[in-house]
Amino acid sequence: MTITAEQKEFKKGKVGGSQSAACLGFSSFGSPPQEFHRMQGNMPDIEETTAMRVGSAMEPTILAEYNINNGYNAEPYPETLIHPDEPRIIAHCDGKDHKRDVLVEIKNVGP
Repeated sequence: MTITAEQKEFKKGKVGGSQSAACLGFSSFGSPPQEFHRMQGNMPDIEETTAMRVGSAMEPTILAEYNINNGYNAEPYPETLIHPDEPRIIAHCDGKDHKRDVLVEIKNVGP
């Protein structure tokens, strides 16, 4: 789900799911050194594209289909998770199935 302005501010200098691929060298949006400098505030954030906005807008529909197709009852999960031993590692999960105590992460990669 789309994160809030407060969450965007909080995540500065931290590694979340979207940054982890770049940190590990598996991203077409940046390299590990570029992500390090982005986290330090030495580079601008990646500019949001139409595809990114559409992907975020589709997440509620994808979560609903996930529930229908699997018989689950996941709901949007707005909280930021912080690693208990390393506070620079965070996550913004897209949903949580409270009945099964499972977090859901949605990645929309195209039609």
